[in-house]
Amino acid sequence: MAIPIRFVSRKARGLKCALLAAAFLLNAHVSLPGAVTFTTLYSFPKGPVKPLTSLVRGTDGNFYGTTARGGTSDHGTVYSMSPTGEVATLYSFSGGADGLTPGAALIQGSDANFYGTTKYGGLLEGTGLGTIFKITAAGVLTTLHKFGGGNGDGNRPQGALFLGFDGNFYGTTVAGGPDNQGTVFRMTPDGALTILYSFTFAQSSNGYNPTAALVKGADGNYYGTATGGGANFLGVVFKMTPSGVVSPFYSFDNTNPDGGILPAAPLLLGSDGSFYGTTPKGGTNNYGTAFQLTSLGVYTTLHSFSAGTNSDGGGPEAALIEGAPGEFYGTASFGGTNGGGIVFKITSAKTFTPLYSFTDADGQSPIAAMIAGGDGNFYGTTSQGALGGGGGYRGGGPVFKITPAGDLDTTYRFAPSPFGASPYAALIENSDGNFYGTCLGGTSDAGAIFKITPAGDFTRLYNFSGDLDGGLPQAALAKGSDGNLYGTTSQGGANNNGTLFKITPPGAFGLVYPFTGGADGAAPQAPLVLGSDGSLYGVASSGGTGTANDGTAFKLTSAGIVVPLHTFLPAEGSFPAGALLHGADGDFYGTAESGAGSVMGTVFKMSPTGSVTKLCGFTGTPDGASPAAALISGSDGAFYGTTISGGNQDNGTVFKITTAGVVTILYRFSGGADGASPQAPLVAGGDGNFYGTTSSGGTNSKGTIFMITPSGMSRTLACPSPGQL
Repeated sequence: MAIPIRFVSRKARGLKCALLAAAFLLNAHVSLPGAVTFTTLYSFPKGPVKPLTSLVRGTDGNFYGTTARGGTSDHGTVYSMSPTGEVATLYSFSGGADGLTPGAALIQGSDANFYGTTKYGGLLEGTGLGTIFKITAAGVLTTLHKFGGGNGDGNRPQGALFLGFDGNFYGTTVAGGPDNQGTVFRMTPDGALTILYSFTFAQSSNGYNPTAALVKGADGNYYGTATGGGANFLGVVFKMTPSGVVSPFYSFDNTNPDGGILPAAPLLLGSDGSFYGTTPKGGTNNYGTAFQLTSLGVYTTLHSFSAGTNSDGGGPEAALIEGAPGEFYGTASFGGTNGGGIVFKITSAKTFTPLYSFTDADGQSPIAAMIAGGDGNFYGTTSQGALGGGGGYRGGGPVFKITPAGDLDTTYRFAPSPFGASPYAALIENSDGNFYGTCLGGTSDAGAIFKITPAGDFTRLYNFSGDLDGGLPQAALAKGSDGNLYGTTSQGGANNNGTLFKITPPGAFGLVYPFTGGADGAAPQAPLVLGSDGSLYGVASSGGTGTANDGTAFKLTSAGIVVPLHTFLPAEGSFPAGALLHGADGDFYGTAESGAGSVMGTVFKMSPTGSVTKLCGFTGTPDGASPAAALISGSDGAFYGTTISGGNQDNGTVFKITTAGVVTILYRFSGGADGASPQAPLVAGGDGNFYGTTSSGGTNSKGTIFMITPSGMSRTLACPSPGQL
C-alpha cells in the first residue's frame, strides 16, 4: 500500500523543523508496514445537555436559557424556547476563548441583548477561569470579559448578573482576589470590569466564596449570600454599598435548631421589603430551610424541610419567586412522594404547601429557580431526566410549566445520557486484567469511575455527587501499595477546590483529602505518585505562593500533611495538569499546559526537593500543543505522552521524548472515529501496546478508548534542544 507523503515546515526561534508525516487509515484494526496500529475499543454515548439554570422571559415573549453541556462541542449552549415549547440552539460554546459551562441564568439588558457568564474557559481555553458574554436574540455572541484570577480579578463566576439602575452589571465570582476566596464586581455594558470587593480570610465575618447573584435592597445597597465565612463559618448574608463597602448583615448559625446554613441561592426582595431565601442544609432535620430576613436583619425560619414527611422534599438549592403578595414558590432538589424533588408554595405566615412531586417519568432534581410566565404560570427546569429501568438517570431534564395550583406539564425534554461521557483521564490496568478510569457524566453528572475489559465491556463503579466526595474527575487513577486505587477531582470537596480520594475495585469510596485553595494549590487534575519516601507526590493546576497562580507541586505525607514543593513560573511551564512520573534517577518528570512566549506547553524535570528544569517546549504544528497528561516510561528509556491539541489537524498527538528533549510524533488524531483531544496519559498494557482515551470524537462524539503500538519511529521531528524553544 502506498503511503502519501506531505512535508510541513515551521519556523521556531530561528530554527526550521521539517516533519515527514504519513497519513494512514483511522478505522479499527488497520496496520500499515512500519506504522502505528490504532484500535478504537469504546466510543462513549452521547451525553445530556444540562439545563442547570432558570429561564428568562425576553421582551419578545420567548424564553431564554443555558445548558452546561451539549452543543457541537459539548461545552454548553444558549437556547431559546417559544411559549409552545419549540427550542432552538442559539450558540454552542467551543470551550476556548468564548468559555465553557455556562452555569448561571441569563439577564436581559436595556439594549434587548442577553448577558451571562461561563464558569470556565476564556484566557486559559478549556480549563480557564470563566467569562462574561453578551448574546443577541439571533445568537450572535460577544465575549466581554475573560477572568484571569489572581489579586486583581475574579475566578469562576457562578451567579447570574444583576442589572443596576446605573446601567451597569453587578456580579460575584466564587474565587479570585488575594486569598482566592471570591469577589464582587461591576461591569459596564461594553465590558469594562472593576473589582469592587475581594473576600479575604482576614475579614471572614463578611463571608467568602459567593455563588449567587446580588439583589438590590430598598435602601439602595446590594445584598448577597456567601457559602463560607460569617461569625460561625456557616455562611452569611452580606451587604455592599454602591461604592463597594461590604459588611455582614446576617450570619447563619447551627446552634439555632431550626436555622439554615450554607446559603447558596440568591435572595428575593419581597413586596413587603423583607428578603426571602433558601438554604440547602440546616434546619430541624438538616435538609434545608426557607427563611425570611427583614430589612433590620431579623431572621425567621419559615419551613424546615424533612426530605419526605408530608412530601415536603429536601435540599432546596434555588431562589424563591413571589406570586401573589406574601406567597412564594420554590423547588426542593430531592425528596417528595417519589424522591425526585418537589415544587412548593410557602407564605410569609409559614403556611407550607407541596404542589408537585416529580415522578420517574417527568424529570428529577430541580435546582434552578422558576420564573413567572406572562400567562400566569411558572416555568422551570430539572437538572436530570427520568430514571432508567436499570437505575441511573436518563436525559438532561425537561423544561416544565406548572400552574399556581400545581398542575405540571413537560414543555420540552433534553437529550439522554445513560453511561457518562468525556473521559479526560488515562486508564490503569489492574491485576485482574481489566482497565479502570474516570469520566464525566454519571447519575449526578459530577463524574464517574468505570471499568472496561479488553473486549470492550463497560461497567460504572462509582458516581460522584459533586459535594464532599468531589466532582469533575479529570485524573487517572493510581494504584496504592494497599491495593486501592487513588485519584483526584478538580471540583467539590469541603472547600470546592477538589479532593484526593481512594476507591477499591468493587467500588467502595473513601475521601483522603480536600484541597483548601491556599498554599497547597487548587483544582488538582492529576493522580498522585508514590515516592520512595512513602509520600504521595502531585501537582495542582492552579494556586501557588505570592502572586503566582500557575500551579504547584506538593507532597502528601503518610501522616496526611501537605507540603508545597514548588510554585511554577511561565519560563518553566504553567498549569501542570498531569501526574508526575517518578524516574529511575530519583527525579520526577511532568508536563505543563503552557509556557512563556510562543511555547505551547513544556516537559520538565523536578528533583524531590522541588528544583525544576525545562526539557522541551511544544510549538503547536506539527508537534502538538498543551501536553496536559502525565508521561509514562517506555522500555527504551524514553517517555511517552499526549497533547490535547496541535498536530496537523489540531486534534492532538501521541509523542515520545528522550531525556535529551528529542520528540517523535507517533500519531496525530483526526477528530473522526479515532477521537480527538487526548487529555490523559497512556498506560502500557501487558501485550506491549499503549492504551489511552480521548475526551471527544468517536462515533458518538463523546470520546474513545484506544490502543496504539509503540512503532512508527521513522516519522520523527527533530525538536530543538532544551532551552532553544
